[in-house]
Amino acid sequence: MSFNSVGEILEMIGRTHDELREVVADLDEAKAGFRASPDCWTVAEILEHLATVQEGMSKISYLLLKQAGGTAAKPDVWPLDLSAIEKGLAVNFQAPENVRPKGGVGIGESLEKLQSDYERLCGMQARLEAVDLNASTFPHPAFGPLGGYHWLVLLGFHEQKHTRQIERIKQQAGFPV
Repeated sequence: MSFNSVGEILEMIGRTHDELREVVADLDEAKAGFRASPDCWTVAEILEHLATVQEGMSKISYLLLKQAGGTAAKPDVWPLDLSAIEKGLAVNFQAPENVRPKGGVGIGESLEKLQSDYERLCGMQARLEAVDLNASTFPHPAFGPLGGYHWLVLLGFHEQKHTRQIERIKQQAGFPV
C-alpha cells in the first residue's frame, strides 16, 4: 500500500474506523468481554487499547506539526515509503504498559473516543498538508524514530491489525453466539 497525500492517509484511517465499527456492531458488552484464553485481551480491552494509542498518536502528530512549524511541505516525500512499518507490523509486539488496557471501559466509550480523535485529526488536514511532517521525528517503541507522515499511517495500520485480531476472536470456539 502506498499513499500520495495526507488526504489519502486520512481517508484510509476513516475507512479503517468504519470497518472496525462494522466488525464490532453486533457485539454486546458480554460478547465484548469474552476472553479466549487467560493471556488474550477481550474485544473491549482491544478497543480500549486502540483508543488510548490513538489519543497518544494524535498528541504526537500535534507535537510533530508544531515542531515542523514553518517548514514548507515537500512534494518529494510522495509516494510514502512504508516498508519499515509494514515489516514491523507483521511481528507481534508487546504493548508498553502505558497503553495496555486497564479494564472497565465499555465498547461504546472506546468507539466514541476513537471517532472524536479521528475527527480532530481531520480538522487539522490543511495544517498537516502545509508543512513537512518529516522535518521532525518522534521515537516509536518498536520502529524507532518516525516522521509525522509515518505516524499518521501507523494510526490506521495499527487499527487494521487489531480489527483482524477482533475478527479472529469472534471465530474462537466458545465465543458467545
